[in-house]
Amino acid sequence: MGRLKSSSFNVGANRQAACCRQLESLARTGDDALGALYDQLNDEWQRVEAAILKTLEKACT
Repeated sequence: MGRLKSSSFNVGANRQAACCRQLESLARTGDDALGALYDQLNDEWQRVEAAILKTLEKACT
């Protein structure tokens, strides 16, 4: 999770990085909210992926 968090910060995906940080913390404590946060991270990844693809598309045209 640390690599994803760092990479997210590097490309400006701060909400995704924040989700990663929270997941790391919850995983250490065994909190039951882990599943819901994972779903949030997955949703955020889809948003980030779409933004990256859009940026690449613009760069290639």
